[in-house]
Amino acid sequence: MRHSGAAQLRAAARYFWAHDRSWVLCTDHDMWATKLAGPAPLVEALLADPEIEAVRLPWAH
Repeated sequence: MRHSGAAQLRAAARYFWAHDRSWVLCTDHDMWATKLAGPAPLVEALLADPEIEAVRLPWAH
């Protein structure tokens, strides 16, 4: 069965967890950004990557 564009957005995965639950990625069609929570080395690597637009959220310390 094929879904309309709106139905596909509603059915899209919103949370992606690592198999070991060490990090989580959260996205939603209404949000202005995708958020990631995980170990400091992962976050620091993403922040340092020039190919990725990433910022540290002010409340995420």
